[in-house]
Amino acid sequence: MICDQKYFENILSNMIDILIVTDPDATVGFCNNITLDVLGYTLKDIEGMSVGRLFDDKELQFFGLIKRLIKEGCIRNKGLYMLTKDGDRIPVVVNGSVIRDENDKIEGMVMVAKDMREVHQLITELAQINEDLETRVSERTEELRIAVEMSKDAYSDLQQAQAQLLQSEKMASVGQLAAGIAHEINNPAGFVSSNLKTLEDYIKDIKSVLNDYKTILLNYSNVSDNNLVNSIRAVKEKEDSIDMSFLLNDIDEIISETREGMKRISKIVKDLKEFSHIGSDKPEYADINRGIESTLNIVWNELKYKAEVITVYGDIPQVLCYPQQLNQVFMNLFVNAAQAINEKGAIKIRTFFEDNHAIVEISDTGNGIAPEHVSRIFEPFFTTKPVGKGTGLGLAVAYAIIRKHGGEIKVDSELGKGTVFRVYIPVEYENFKKVL
Repeated sequence: MICDQKYFENILSNMIDILIVTDPDATVGFCNNITLDVLGYTLKDIEGMSVGRLFDDKELQFFGLIKRLIKEGCIRNKGLYMLTKDGDRIPVVVNGSVIRDENDKIEGMVMVAKDMREVHQLITELAQINEDLETRVSERTEELRIAVEMSKDAYSDLQQAQAQLLQSEKMASVGQLAAGIAHEINNPAGFVSSNLKTLEDYIKDIKSVLNDYKTILLNYSNVSDNNLVNSIRAVKEKEDSIDMSFLLNDIDEIISETREGMKRISKIVKDLKEFSHIGSDKPEYADINRGIESTLNIVWNELKYKAEVITVYGDIPQVLCYPQQLNQVFMNLFVNAAQAINEKGAIKIRTFFEDNHAIVEISDTGNGIAPEHVSRIFEPFFTTKPVGKGTGLGLAVAYAIIRKHGGEIKVDSELGKGTVFRVYIPVEYENFKKVL
């Protein structure tokens, strides 16, 4: 097929991204229709205009970027702001390249800009969702305080942990889990409260019987044998009616259950505090297996309805790291694994030591990742989840944290069968040893 210049111009004019072609002096020589629509110019307005007038140069020194483009030949994924005819700022991501002739002389430049307003709007919506989740956390916490007055110490610890969460970057992740955490605490708190009410009723009945016995003893010398026998028989009937033997045995079980419930609350609060703590500004030696257990306890409500969780802990030396940051990585991977499972499945967590690395392997029997998406899952804002189910930052943050630790994350996935993430963490990263 023979294609003339007009054919190619028609293709370029109908691109969905902003396209600007400049002359060697950086004046606009060509632009497509979407450029005119977005910026509010006519073709007559924009042709021959200095391309710098289309960008906000107050902070980003656009012409310095042009010099770099000419020097290096291209720019990739540069965040800038373009200006409309009315002066409004539009966030864009720009890719550009230099056009040279056969003698290496510059003939012009090509710039393609992606309009990021929808992305910025999505970020605003996600921030609102996170704010709503924080409100729901506060409401659940207040309900817990009212329901379990005897667990004031645990509640105080929980408040402190929540305050730390709100002050840390982890709130974006913990916010979507907070309802589940409150549920995990409300379960033992509920039966603690119920047991205390039952115990109160038991004691009231027992006291009534004991008071009757006491009355008989006080009046023993003033009654005939028949009266005494009748009084004792009445008390015995009351004892049988409340099943005194059962009450005395059940009191021991109630106290045991109550203690177990308080232990569960204390464990959840302790792990939540440890997870949300900002942590030291220096790396420290930490037990990776213990960090995984602590994180599992926090996200348990997200996992237990979706999967059987299998843990196989290997013999791993303590790792020089930022423990709270690694716990955030584990949390993101655990929640992702659960969300990938539609119905009941399995999540297996295995740790082992190899080549001076602590390795954490997390596998699931979920939906798997499409081959075309595997290479992009660590990109910021990339997500295949519906709006409100993910920010697209979880895996990007996890990847950045592991890279900071001198490690790497590898992923194997088969669509429809599941995914395996392997996290490799050096036991003693050289950069961390320097700051100890």
